[in-house]
Amino acid sequence: MSRRSAWLLVVIAAVLASAAGLDNGFAYDDLVVIADNASVHALRWPWEYFGESYWGPARGDDLYRPLAVLGFSVQWAIGGGTPFVFHLANVVLYGLSALAVLALASELMPPRAALLGALVFAVHPVHVEAVGNVVGQSELITAVLVLLAITVYVRDRKVGALRRRSAVIIAVLYALALFVKEHAIVLPALLVAAELALTPTVFMARRESGEQGARRMRSLLLALTLIAAAYLTVRFVVIGAVTGDAAHPGLVGIGAAGRAWVMLALLPEVARLMLWPARLYADYSPQRVAIHATPSAAHNPGALVLLAWITIVAVSWRRSRLFVFLGAWFPITLLLASNVLVPTGVLIAERTLFLPSVGVALALGAAFAVAWPTRSETPTAFLRQRWLSAGRMAVCTVLALGALRSSSRQSAWEDNAAVISTMVAEAPELFRGHLLLGETFAVNGDMYRAEPSLRRAVELYPGFPVAQIDFALSLRGVGRCEEALSHFDAGLALDPRSQVARVHRALCLLQLRRLREARQRAVEGLAEGVSPSAFRLVKWTADSLMTVTDSVDSRNLFARSGRRFDRSDKPVNLQVRFVLMPQNPAVGNLQGSSRSETEVKPK
Repeated sequence: MSRRSAWLLVVIAAVLASAAGLDNGFAYDDLVVIADNASVHALRWPWEYFGESYWGPARGDDLYRPLAVLGFSVQWAIGGGTPFVFHLANVVLYGLSALAVLALASELMPPRAALLGALVFAVHPVHVEAVGNVVGQSELITAVLVLLAITVYVRDRKVGALRRRSAVIIAVLYALALFVKEHAIVLPALLVAAELALTPTVFMARRESGEQGARRMRSLLLALTLIAAAYLTVRFVVIGAVTGDAAHPGLVGIGAAGRAWVMLALLPEVARLMLWPARLYADYSPQRVAIHATPSAAHNPGALVLLAWITIVAVSWRRSRLFVFLGAWFPITLLLASNVLVPTGVLIAERTLFLPSVGVALALGAAFAVAWPTRSETPTAFLRQRWLSAGRMAVCTVLALGALRSSSRQSAWEDNAAVISTMVAEAPELFRGHLLLGETFAVNGDMYRAEPSLRRAVELYPGFPVAQIDFALSLRGVGRCEEALSHFDAGLALDPRSQVARVHRALCLLQLRRLREARQRAVEGLAEGVSPSAFRLVKWTADSLMTVTDSVDSRNLFARSGRRFDRSDKPVNLQVRFVLMPQNPAVGNLQGSSRSETEVKPK
């Protein structure tokens, strides 16, 4: 097969696996980052994006990806906010990333093996989330830039020392990739791994080129270090932090050692996603996956996977240095998302496996090159032909099944309803699916349908404060304040700063005629400056009701108004209007944030 035909075949495979997502709308994180983010809806000067966070005002300053937001703004301007333009860009970027994998593979292994590795990457179902969900665009762009940088380096080192022009290109690609997504910061580690593993079997090892290459390598690493330091400085100035998003609730309060145990227990699931991705999920949280922060028997499968990986790398050091480099690729590119160095917002996410999967795909291609028979390895032409035919049949079947699975999975990201309903149907043991479904009902005012879903979320994962508080809000919405108080207390024990929980707990106390307690909670809130308008009304209402039989202040507003108090036992009915601040990006967050107030007014 000619080089041009190979490139065309890889592009066709990538399009077949991803084109079904062209009709998708905005879903999940897309709603916060794009659909509801005013920063994306107006195209501005490029440098203005470097002074803003990724999430926009709705979610706070947790992430910093200015070039990704700039790209979203350009696509919004081109299509007027039509999701098709964004998904078309994702499909194009996916095709480019598959070609970048082929370009790197072609420098490292024989053409037939390189083609197979690129095809495995192009049809791999674990990539569906990165392609089908618009915000996965940052994963696609970063992968293309990092792969191009590695390819430039490998191409130079195969024939001699790294050229100065190539070093400049790598530095520019690195800077661009960092401002698209932070995990590109591991590029220097990939270059070092390539240098250590591939010399002298792939890279030139002559004395003159070795000395010059070492000098260029040191200069390049110094330049990349300065670029990374500049990026981290800008990031800290803009968002006030060097690390990433808020920690997953299952990792809160767990140190680095505990997080390492957690991820070791999850390693078999990661290996399954890489090698047999038949079952895919939009979220990997309790109880879809379990959290084991201390040593136990649950870590044995993960330890076996880790031992198998170490054995392969160790054996490959003498037999095939290429497998050593590809074996190092996966842990290096997954380092930031692994939760070991710093906690992240996910335990496992399919989109974060996009760049790491390159190492797995190329390893499969390299294994194919080793296993594929030649004339000297078979006794007769007949046996060789049969073996080749069986091998081709198996390869084509696996690739076809991968493309089919990837294409059919795109519908799971069609829109927000599809994501949530698929999550609940495919993983009924996953707390987040029930939480998102309940919040969807609650935001639409249907508390009676929200209550059972939120109750199930609390049953599955009682340690998540948002679930406790949202469930309490649904109970209050259906008039069950006595039961709601315990869940407000549970939520506040986990997150004492929740404004909405504190306000609505006080409102529940009013509805239950526990007026002194409601007034005390309001006074405490006013003293701390929490939601002053809401707590001021709670205090005024409590004072007004108590003045009939036990006046706290005879000069209160109710007494001076001259209004007549109804002595019936009818509970106080207050209508609450939420200022929704999305924490669960699919539907908005009923819990609020430190920069918003819950507005309360008498009904």
